[in-house]
Amino acid sequence: MAMCEVPQCQEHYGCRLLGKGIQLSNSVTPSRTKNMRPTVSTPDSSRAAVVYDERPGGIKVPIMKADGSVLRSGEYQRDKTRIDAKLRNLRSS
Repeated sequence: MAMCEVPQCQEHYGCRLLGKGIQLSNSVTPSRTKNMRPTVSTPDSSRAAVVYDERPGGIKVPIMKADGSVLRSGEYQRDKTRIDAKLRNLRSS
């Protein structure tokens, strides 16, 4: 934000401060991109959803991983063919 060219100007706030001996740096002037930091992204809710196996009678059971935690939708999408093959083997045995 440039100061005006009129000597002894009292119209603008910056000019009044300059007349009092206060110097303004460029860092105090407003800017749209000053200190702009990207926002922290959170995973969308579709990736956080728990994947369920539907059993006869309408019973829904969450699919568990080997460590005992539930399987999330994002992980299921990555290994869908392997997980579906494993579920088919379990149902047929």
